[in-house]
Amino acid sequence: VYTFGQPMVGNQKFVEFMKGKFKQYSINYIRAVNYDDLVPRLPFQALDYRHFGKMVLYDTNFEQKIVHEDPEENYFAVLSFMERQLKNAKDAGRSLINAFTSGPENRGRWLQRSWRNFKQWLFPGVSAHLSDNYVDREIPIVEG
Repeated sequence: VYTFGQPMVGNQKFVEFMKGKFKQYSINYIRAVNYDDLVPRLPFQALDYRHFGKMVLYDTNFEQKIVHEDPEENYFAVLSFMERQLKNAKDAGRSLINAFTSGPENRGRWLQRSWRNFKQWLFPGVSAHLSDNYVDREIPIVEG
């Protein structure tokens, strides 16, 4: 089972139930998450909502990491917001530079990436959830 930008769906009891069912029926469950997507961080953990399954996190360099917990627990903190805004500005600049320095496979995408980064700066966390940020991603086959 693969999900893309899925919000938290249950409490710890539900998480344990789902883990048991996935194990019982040998189901592999992978969550794909963009580094700045707001939706996977909702509803808040303070309300006792949790994720389950392995997370494939796409960082600001469009590279993937397989993690079990969200590395940015303080997503809604003011300093975290300011840090993401700086990161988004850097990404926007890098997208423009990549159009001229990277291979031909990236040249056609510079406008798309620049637009995505501009939206991120304008509407942080919301535009990262749009489907164009999940298209063309290679999701690894993760066992267990």
